[in-house]
Amino acid sequence: MARGFWRLLVIIGIALLGSLLLERGLNSHYVLELYLLLLGVIISIIVLMGVAWGKRWGWPLAAVFLSLLTLNAMVVYLSIRAAFLTFEIVIALCLMGLVMAFLRATQPEPVGDPLATLPKMEFKAPKKKGRKK
Repeated sequence: MARGFWRLLVIIGIALLGSLLLERGLNSHYVLELYLLLLGVIISIIVLMGVAWGKRWGWPLAAVFLSLLTLNAMVVYLSIRAAFLTFEIVIALCLMGLVMAFLRATQPEPVGDPLATLPKMEFKAPKKKGRKK
């Protein structure tokens, strides 16, 4: 697992749960919001797989996803004007995740394979003993 995976998992999980709690207050377009949250869950699985496997696109995609989650929380909060504490928690978590994603995405790639410097060991199979002719 790559560094920061578990923190990102907790941040995205709580932010999606907070977005679901914000969605409860919608009077209209709540079905659209549920579909958007379902799409967010699918994208978050892809993001977390990319980060866990150490793929190059994992952290930049996490930054884009958290930006969109922040935008979604703002739009929902502006339409309901309630649940301020939930809104603040979601925004704070998304911003923490964004900072973490930006810091991880700008780290340089490691140069070379660290195992390439180890000496290669060769094993020879023992000779078979057979009957002499």
